Amino acid sequence: MTSAPAPVRAKNPGTLTRTIRHGPYEVPAAVGDKDGRSRNIIELGIETPCGDCYITSIKPDMLYADGSVANVDTGPGLHHFLLTNQFRSDPVCGRSLPNPSVFLGERFAAAGNERTEIAMPLGYGYYNDGLHRWNMASDFMNHAEEPKTVYVEITYEYVPDDVAELKRLRPVWLDVAPCGSVRDIYEVPAGGSTETWDWEVDVPGRVIGLGGHSHMGGVNVKATNVSTGEVICDSVVRYGETPRYINIHGEEEVSSLKRCIGTPVTTLERGQTVRVESTYETDEAIPDAMGIMVAYIEEEE
Repeated sequence: MTSAPAPVRAKNPGTLTRTIRHGPYEVPAAVGDKDGRSRNIIELGIETPCGDCYITSIKPDMLYADGSVANVDTGPGLHHFLLTNQFRSDPVCGRSLPNPSVFLGERFAAAGNERTEIAMPLGYGYYNDGLHRWNMASDFMNHAEEPKTVYVEITYEYVPDDVAELKRLRPVWLDVAPCGSVRDIYEVPAGGSTETWDWEVDVPGRVIGLGGHSHMGGVNVKATNVSTGEVICDSVVRYGETPRYINIHGEEEVSSLKRCIGTPVTTLERGQTVRVESTYETDEAIPDAMGIMVAYIEEEE
């Protein structure tokens, strides 16, 4: 018995694809998710797929030099990666020191080792000006007892703005770690715990998509409109769904987080309060946990 093929995602007319590989990155032996140590790299002015275009999909991966997938089943993991747009101000932390977004710009895409594709619904895209500068932060871990050399490869789908005009999306970074934290991390105690943070909506509009980011021990990241009582998105963390996400010690690792996509998922009004909750269940304390929800909101014309 064979499984049914995955459904083909519809694409906007005129969609182009470009894949860009970054690296190589040398990851030391035995740096991991539980000890707070990892290989963190910030790169300024990285290569970008296009200008004067609408980006409709961003799919990250991590590879070895020969093109094979690098994942925890052979040692290394992509703790997280982040893209920022230098010339756009971050709507949440853009004026908060010493948050790096003040200097690195608008945070518009991120993923952990689950390597979630950020795919916009038909008719929507993240607009990238012709005059732009992107930066990238990558954080690596490695379960193996020997160093590993890896690359980050990102596949983009985009539509040039002279081909079609799509509705523009504004990314909003919702994070239980305060804006002043340098790496968007916080400490989680052993046992069960929930950390919260409230955002007073200053980017109102139709929310088209949301997705969470969590680390090992994470249960879920949830966004709730406190003003109305509506649960906007409950991004549940899943573990070990394929052999690639069972590490060399036999432990299941984060393999996906639920995404919420709709046209719209919800509509936010200025002045409402959105609460982000990050829940962990873990046998030992975690010094560098994350609890993030990225929302994409249709820009007002």
